[in-house]
Amino acid sequence: MRQHNSNKSASEFTGAIHINDSNCVVVLGTRYDESNERNKILNNTIDNEFMFQQKGYKNTVLFCPIVKFDTDDVWEGLLRAKGTSAVNMQVISNIYKEISGECPIIRLPDSNPCSKGRFGCWTCTVIRQDKASKNLILNGYTSLKPLYDFRSWLLSIRDDINFRCSVRRNGIKGLGPFRLSARELILKRLQKAEELSGHSLIEKDEISEIQKLWVEDRNNSNYFEDQEVKSSYTIA
Repeated sequence: MRQHNSNKSASEFTGAIHINDSNCVVVLGTRYDESNERNKILNNTIDNEFMFQQKGYKNTVLFCPIVKFDTDDVWEGLLRAKGTSAVNMQVISNIYKEISGECPIIRLPDSNPCSKGRFGCWTCTVIRQDKASKNLILNGYTSLKPLYDFRSWLLSIRDDINFRCSVRRNGIKGLGPFRLSARELILKRLQKAEELSGHSLIEKDEISEIQKLWVEDRNNSNYFEDQEVKSSYTIA
């Protein structure tokens, strides 16, 4: 199997891999009823009940061995698994219970009700409300508050034309990438969140790479922030 640049997205990665000229197989822990979007993908079964075809990636097959597991099945499997000494299951189970009351073990009839807990990328704006982080903050993880506030602000500007280019990178009119001024503001607010939270959120070399990308766009004659108006934003 050929090697690939680790900076590429999962879509680029899976689109480039071919095993003996056959389909690329991606193993995922996806399960039914995690979300409506997941169910749409899982409706496209092929060959057998654990193999799925993701729309738009005809050469990529998804293999989901725990697709029929419910939450209790997942926890039971984790607790029985061997060779997971690097993961403190007590800590993990406590976190999940604190975000939503999810039970990592078989619960007694008179115990508190359980519910589903979901984690993902902490900056993801696909979901409107980050209930997991909010509940963790309420349960004493107050250092997450600056991260929660940053993510909420990011959601508020996501589709704002004042922060987004009105031209896409392919030249078609529509919501494009964040404007250079917006990207600079996002970085500053991320660094502020890092300072307030005490968590390491971004490294110096990452900031350097980000600034290089800004310069590339600034010097790119094909980069436009608005229709037929080249960006006049300058980077110090």
